[in-house]
Amino acid sequence: MTAGYAKLLEILLAACVGILIVPVTLQVISRYTPFIPSYIWTEEMARFLFIWTIMIGAMVGVREAQHFEVDVWPDLSRRAEAAVRILARLGILALALVFVWAGSSSRGLPGTGRRNWPTCRSGSFTLPGR
Repeated sequence: MTAGYAKLLEILLAACVGILIVPVTLQVISRYTPFIPSYIWTEEMARFLFIWTIMIGAMVGVREAQHFEVDVWPDLSRRAEAAVRILARLGILALALVFVWAGSSSRGLPGTGRRNWPTCRSGSFTLPGR
């Protein structure tokens, strides 16, 4: 099951990077040619795809242990090294929960106020059913 989930994440990651090329190309071309109008949605689409690419790429990197490591304590026993790895994974889990909590509403973290999305006519993005 986890192998299928990993494959799905890799496909989503490739799709995000592939689709990201379209709005970025439109932005670059529209700056230098009068033939293509400057669309406002391309900037937001590129931003959202870039964020999703980072998040999905981080998940794939954690699963495959491809993140860089800094050896603060180079000579640890196997048990101590396992404890450090468990603490690091718990830290990753805590940050993931913060992202889920902050992303569950359209407000972001407390005290940041509402987010205004220029392409939404309502002035703020809301999730369906909220």
